[in-house]
Amino acid sequence: MSNLGSIGSSSAVSGAQQYRRLAGADSQIPLGGSTPRPTRASDRVEISEIARDLAARIDDPAVRSDLVDRVRAEIAAGTYDTDENLSAAIDGLIDDLRLDA
Repeated sequence: MSNLGSIGSSSAVSGAQQYRRLAGADSQIPLGGSTPRPTRASDRVEISEIARDLAARIDDPAVRSDLVDRVRAEIAAGTYDTDENLSAAIDGLIDDLRLDA
């Protein structure tokens, strides 16, 4: 590569300007003065209705953390999967589906 100039030198052509010249950008970017800044598109975030609902449930005081902790412990110990718990879960799911219909 050609000489880009010393770091911190006050030569007429800086290293960045020399690079632009070598890259063939002379006609698009002026070698002297300030370079135009590219325009950036703004970022956007869209949060779905489901995500909003789930976020609201995280802080829901109706969630009983003591019950959740007990059930997690029972699952880890292998004592949660009983016919009674399965039947209660199915009944609760059916009730929820009836309410949504």
